[in-house]
Amino acid sequence: MTDSALPEAESAPTSPTGEIPRAAIGFALDRTFADRLARATANAALLLTLQDISADDLCDILVLDPRRVAPRSSESAVVRRHVEANVPCVYYTASSPEALRSVVAASDVSPVRLVLFDVDDDPTTFREVIDLAPRQAHTNRLRLAMKEALRPLVPSVRTALDMVLRRPDRFFDASDVATRAGLSRRHLDRLLTAADLAPAKNWIVGARAWHVAYLLVRAELSVETAAERLGYADSKALRRHLAAVWNVSPSQLSCADLDMLLRDAVAFLGTREPDLESGAG
Repeated sequence: MTDSALPEAESAPTSPTGEIPRAAIGFALDRTFADRLARATANAALLLTLQDISADDLCDILVLDPRRVAPRSSESAVVRRHVEANVPCVYYTASSPEALRSVVAASDVSPVRLVLFDVDDDPTTFREVIDLAPRQAHTNRLRLAMKEALRPLVPSVRTALDMVLRRPDRFFDASDVATRAGLSRRHLDRLLTAADLAPAKNWIVGARAWHVAYLLVRAELSVETAAERLGYADSKALRRHLAAVWNVSPSQLSCADLDMLLRDAVAFLGTREPDLESGAG
């Protein structure tokens, strides 16, 4: 059975709204499994077959039957791209010995959960699956908001900056972004200036601040724990970055409007001002 026979998948949203976007679930499942997933997640998630996921996009979570993903197939390439981006993966398969052997054999994926058909695949379980994705959905709000601004850039720069928005903890300073783009730092900043965008360092600062907003407000982490998650040596630099982007302290974030934070973060990434200190130390 091919994915074309599965329930029609919705398109991912192209612009941010006032709410956190619904989780986008990429799936590779047989029809019966996909129907049950669709019913359980109705109005709570966007369902996309692996073929529906464009090359420059990522879903918030993958729900896969490992029997449906053949090695070296186009589907396995999509799965690998998500795994490399640390997108959580859930295996949803049968409880038969053959199906469970396929779970053990799929050594290239470390699923965060195993759901078994007709055993624990109830709506409550799938709601818990969706709850694994909110941080990715929060990240996607900023990615979607910057998508058009990034479009005119050369592919290597566009990919590097999108990675900054998704995983700012992997970038210490502008040199890391330039290396990712295959350019010198000076050349990279010239390209950003020509596109009316902020210097590379500011992208790290803005992306970190946006992630901090989730960690402090939604995940309810302490300032110290949030700083550690994002690679800061301590919370002082984190506080400086919040002040640079929004002129707020960590305690003030909980009272801030998310739409306002998004609007100001987008403006910050499009402000051609001198580099800010982005280092985590």
